[in-house]
Amino acid sequence: TRLGVFIEADAVLARHLRAVAGLRTDSSTLTERTTCDPRLSLAWEPRKAVTLSLAGGTYHQIPEAYNFFSPAGRVVLPPMRVNQLIASLQLGKDDRLARIEVYTKEYSHLVALNRSYRPVADGTGRADGFDVFLKHPLPFAASARLTYGYVDTRRTDPDSGQLAPAAFDVHHTATLIVDRAFHSWVVSA
Repeated sequence: TRLGVFIEADAVLARHLRAVAGLRTDSSTLTERTTCDPRLSLAWEPRKAVTLSLAGGTYHQIPEAYNFFSPAGRVVLPPMRVNQLIASLQLGKDDRLARIEVYTKEYSHLVALNRSYRPVADGTGRADGFDVFLKHPLPFAASARLTYGYVDTRRTDPDSGQLAPAAFDVHHTATLIVDRAFHSWVVSA
């Protein structure tokens, strides 16, 4: 059983300055813990179509259910935790925009199975990266979106305890999508 509550406040602090503050609390019978996650986001628009934002907070996640069972029986694991900070710059709006986000995330209580298939819950990790998003109209009523992301992730190995590249670390990702509307249909490639 998992119960949660989320509360959020959205306020304009000054002309062109907006803040969103939130708090989430969750209780889980699997972890036998209650978590409390504060979040804060600030957005500033110093000029028309230029937005700078900064966001951060703490987030918890329940490990996958199979991790709570080991050869010795059911185990109690703590919720995994991440502290993250994201800064972004956006130029433009709607169908013409460019956005870059830079982020850092610090993980604790990461759960992984060791070579004996026993869950280990004291893992730590880190992810640092950036994402670029471009959107622009094209001729013939089409539009294009291009995204590129770079990330470097590291986490402790459940057997050695050493910090190493994460098993599914993909440093570079890129996507190009072209859309064209035909009446009520949208075709994308």
